[in-house]
Amino acid sequence: MALFPKASFQLLVTGGVLMPGTRVDGTLVVTAPEPIPRAEHVDLVFTSTAEAGYGSGKSRTIERRVMFKSPFRVDLPEGTLGPGESRFPFALDLPAWLPPAYQGDDCSIVHAIETRVDVDWAIDPTGRLNPAVALLPRTGTRAPLTTRSPLHFHESIVLEVTLASSVIAHDEPLSGHVALRSGHSARFDAVELRLGASARITMARRDSRLGAAFTLRIPAEALRSGAAVPFRMPPTADQISPSFRSSFIDHDVILGVSVDIPWATDPRFELLLDVLPPGSTLLGTAGETVVGSERLRRIAREMAQNTGLREGHPPTLVEGAVAGPIAVRITDAPRDAKLGVDVDIVFPDLELGIAFRPLGALDGFRSSPLLPAAVATGYLLRCGKDDGRPPVEDTVISAFIDVLLGDLARSESLRLSDHHLGVHLPIPNDELPRMIGIARSAHAKATAIADAVARLPFPDSVAASRPAWLATAAEQGAFLVPLGPSLHGLTFRARVLDGEERMIGAAIRTRWTKGRPTTHIDVDLRSAPLPKAAWAELESETPSERIRAVRALFPSAHVMAQGNGATLDRPEWTPDPRALLSAIETFFEWVLEARGERRQDMPYR
Repeated sequence: MALFPKASFQLLVTGGVLMPGTRVDGTLVVTAPEPIPRAEHVDLVFTSTAEAGYGSGKSRTIERRVMFKSPFRVDLPEGTLGPGESRFPFALDLPAWLPPAYQGDDCSIVHAIETRVDVDWAIDPTGRLNPAVALLPRTGTRAPLTTRSPLHFHESIVLEVTLASSVIAHDEPLSGHVALRSGHSARFDAVELRLGASARITMARRDSRLGAAFTLRIPAEALRSGAAVPFRMPPTADQISPSFRSSFIDHDVILGVSVDIPWATDPRFELLLDVLPPGSTLLGTAGETVVGSERLRRIAREMAQNTGLREGHPPTLVEGAVAGPIAVRITDAPRDAKLGVDVDIVFPDLELGIAFRPLGALDGFRSSPLLPAAVATGYLLRCGKDDGRPPVEDTVISAFIDVLLGDLARSESLRLSDHHLGVHLPIPNDELPRMIGIARSAHAKATAIADAVARLPFPDSVAASRPAWLATAAEQGAFLVPLGPSLHGLTFRARVLDGEERMIGAAIRTRWTKGRPTTHIDVDLRSAPLPKAAWAELESETPSERIRAVRALFPSAHVMAQGNGATLDRPEWTPDPRALLSAIETFFEWVLEARGERRQDMPYR
């Protein structure tokens, strides 16, 4: 008998692939070129082993775990293995969690079948086979994904990424869009998308190791406009295994998103994908949520429809008048790579002399009794004007300031002046219900401010004129600020011979001096600019006949803003502002004549 008997081994299974979660029925074929006497057994051992290496050289270690082991033995009662082929049926029960073979960065999962013919008093012939092990098919549901770069990703850059589905088949391409939400002027060369494998060594140090990958580079120039840039990654079937968990080495497919910044560390975040194995069932349809400038446009459209405001020009989301000249503007305003909006409410000048700022390091012993207590811990407020007007009681000012700021204590970057309230609101996300809620709150705040302004008192010395000013405001659809008093939002319209309409706006203000109050009118000519040739005529000390009636009531007149505005001054108080309306109408007619236009209702002379 030979001391070194020889034999070869072959494994036959249906389909040539072992399927986890099933009983595998197969045949081991042993081929001996010559008889092998004293052969007692034929052994077959299926083993799955996970390995991961750490370090190199003398400090190198290898973590190795046997994931699954199943032996099988066939007795040979005659004690001889005959020449030629001998077939031995076998059955293996494989667990459903068994992963496929895997080769990563210094880590692997290996499936092997060790075969041996046990021969007494001889060297046993052995063999090693590496069978193909497939993943058990699964059922998955397509899941569109929209995400944003995490906090502290970058000091100014915010990226938005949307995927048609984060659950895909192994032979399906990955598609989506990427957009720059913030940091349009930041210094960077490109955004890189890396679709690749990631092995997590859960059996040892739980570290992650990247494997094979596809990389797509999107130049910065394509992103700076804020528009969403589409991308499409190739299927992973040829190079990257589907997703699996084994509690030894877990394999994920990830989409890495990074920003290529020259001479700096590239910030990066990852999106976890679920890639289903062959034969799996995918339910649902892929879909994508828009990102970037298109997303902001859709958000702005919904905000406008729910509040009556109008869509703004980016970065403004919505804006518009709420009550007369009181207007709201909401602007997309990320800060420090955090999403946020700026809410600005503009109202007529209250002439309270408001000075408002954050408390400084040297303001520890200064208090602001007019502020709500929650706001006073972070800000300083002073009010008052030394222009001869009667003082306003502190209780009145305090109640008004409480309307402005009482519910904004937790907001960031409060700004307040005699004509403006601004606040920055950081938001965790810009989902539609949140943004509509912000727009509605801003609209309600502007309405509350309008009501609070209307409740302010007239100066004591002119309080008898309050009915006349209120009547003028009601008749003309204007907005009254009692503290001045002043009227805002007066509008004068005329249709000229070519059928077009011309319009000017006017505000009647009371200016206080240490001697007495005077009357001042601001005229808005942006819809009917005054030609330069007429500027000198308006300001001349010897006015022409057609402007003389205006100058009789307003001795001082000036052109403003390159013909887009004018001011008319009267050196005395006006108890009833209705007495000024006809002079403003006459001034409007002069503007039209100076422009070479004629009202349709004017008689020919």
